[in-house]
Amino acid sequence: MTIVVVDDEERVRLATTAMLEGLGCTVRTAQDTTTALTATADDTLDLALVDWTLAGETGLDVIDALRQQHPSLPTILITGETSSAHLNAAQASGIPLVHKPVAIDKLKQLIAEVWA
Repeated sequence: MTIVVVDDEERVRLATTAMLEGLGCTVRTAQDTTTALTATADDTLDLALVDWTLAGETGLDVIDALRQQHPSLPTILITGETSSAHLNAAQASGIPLVHKPVAIDKLKQLIAEVWA
């Protein structure tokens, strides 16, 4: 499975990449929409794991752009946010949302559910 991890914090990208590679996934990383589109332009992409809060944009912005390039792309939002406004907007999108830090077992289960 090839997964793109989009987060504007490098240490989060590195830790998430290590977790996913430990599960046997191929991982592409990006910090924003532009780098996500570049990182996945030539790949078959199976899933996107996207942070909700990015510098200057939301995870939904990134997901919309990725889905133009990869229609019907399964996605998961990940966040450290706790404000009800952010959580309500994420929930209204219908995209599964998990909170940081996420345990590897929970992430593995959610990936299986979303990708199925």
